[in-house]
Amino acid sequence: MKKFIVLIMVGILSMAGLSFAGLSSDDNLTFVASYNNGLNADYATGNGTATVTHGDGPDVGLSANGTGAFASSTPNKALTQTVGYAHSSIINTGETVMYQAQNNMSLQAGTFVGWVKASGSERFFVPAEGMIFAENGHWTSNNSMTLFDQYTYGYQRQYVLSGKDAYGNYFAVDTVSTSANKGFDEWVFVAASWNLSQSGQLDLKLWARAIGEASFATGASSYSDMEFVDFDQYSPLNIGSDYWGSRIYGGLIDNVQIYNTALTNAQIDAIYSSGVEIIPEPATLVLLSFGLMAIRKKIK
Repeated sequence: MKKFIVLIMVGILSMAGLSFAGLSSDDNLTFVASYNNGLNADYATGNGTATVTHGDGPDVGLSANGTGAFASSTPNKALTQTVGYAHSSIINTGETVMYQAQNNMSLQAGTFVGWVKASGSERFFVPAEGMIFAENGHWTSNNSMTLFDQYTYGYQRQYVLSGKDAYGNYFAVDTVSTSANKGFDEWVFVAASWNLSQSGQLDLKLWARAIGEASFATGASSYSDMEFVDFDQYSPLNIGSDYWGSRIYGGLIDNVQIYNTALTNAQIDAIYSSGVEIIPEPATLVLLSFGLMAIRKKIK
C-alpha cells in the first residue's frame, strides 16, 4: 500500500509538471529501500531484489526498531547487520545483503542518503570500520565507492567516503560527528555525494547529523585525474557490509536512498527535515497535502 501511495503522489506532482526539490523523480532517484516490507528495494531503476548470504554470524534481517523519522515509515523496520557480541577487530560473519549496482548507482555522479544506528554493545571502543554501503567490494578495490563509520580520533564518530578509481587511485573524505553520544545507540543521518567532471576532477562531500543536533558535520575534498568505468550486471552493491561479509556495520541501517546526481546542501537539509520520504519543493507542499488528504479519505 505504501508503494502505491508514493506512486499516486508522484503521479499527482508529475501531472502538475512539478519535480522533487528540482530533481526529476524518474531521472535522479535510482534506488530506495525503506526496509519496512522486506529486504528488497521499494524502488529501483536496476534490479532491486536483495541477494542475502548467510554465514557464521546472526542472520541479517529486519529489526522492529526503525527510525520513525518519516511519517510514512510505519511499521518502522530497519535493516539489522550485527555481530551479536562486542568485538575489537574486523569480524567476517559472511552475512551480506547485496543488490545489483548496474542502473542503481553511478560512479560518475551520485548521492547516498540513509540513517544509521551503531550498536554501543558491539562497537564501543572499536576502531574497526562499520560499513554502511560498499560498491564493488571494498575501498581497497579498483573502481569502488564505500561509506563507513568508525569510533576514532578523540573518541568521536568518524564517517568516511572512500574508494579507488578504475586505475587504483585512492580518494577519501571524512567528517567527525559532534554528537554527545558518539553515534552509539542513536539515529544519525548520513549523506555522501560525488561528482566526476569531464576533466577528471572528482568532488566529494559528506554530511552527518544525529537527531537533535543543531547542524551537520560536513567534509569536502577534490581529486584530479580520476576515471571510473561503467558497472556491468555483475557489479555488487552491498548495504551493511563489504562484498565478503566482513567489516559489517554492527547496528541498524534505514531509509536508504541513492540518486544519480550530487545533491546540494539545501536538498540534503530538506531530506533530513522532511516529514515524508520525498523531497518536495516548497511550491509543491500544498498540492502534496491535498493529494495525501484525498488518498487518506479514499483508503477509509
